[in-house]
Amino acid sequence: MNKLVQINKEDIILDADGIGEMLTKCFKRKKICILAGACESYSTLIVSFEPAEVRCKGKIILAPIAGEGPEEICGSIAQRFADGFSLRSSFHVNDSLWGIFLQE
Repeated sequence: MNKLVQINKEDIILDADGIGEMLTKCFKRKKICILAGACESYSTLIVSFEPAEVRCKGKIILAPIAGEGPEEICGSIAQRFADGFSLRSSFHVNDSLWGIFLQE
């Protein structure tokens, strides 16, 4: 069974690092899980964790994705990937695009 975590998007603006740490703690629970993805519903971000065979030792980071058009956004995602951050999902907060990144 998957674990669903609901987060108010305004909380992300106030403390993105804290939300990332809270989501990372899901990896340390008794039942082993992976970050499966996320979806948004108005002011709520819903993050899904699914059962896994191997415990993830990564860290979840929530951060804005720079750029307004597809080319700039692709460049921003590619740069984060080069720095060791893999995009798992994206969502909007107000007029900004944000990403959920996994750093393993």
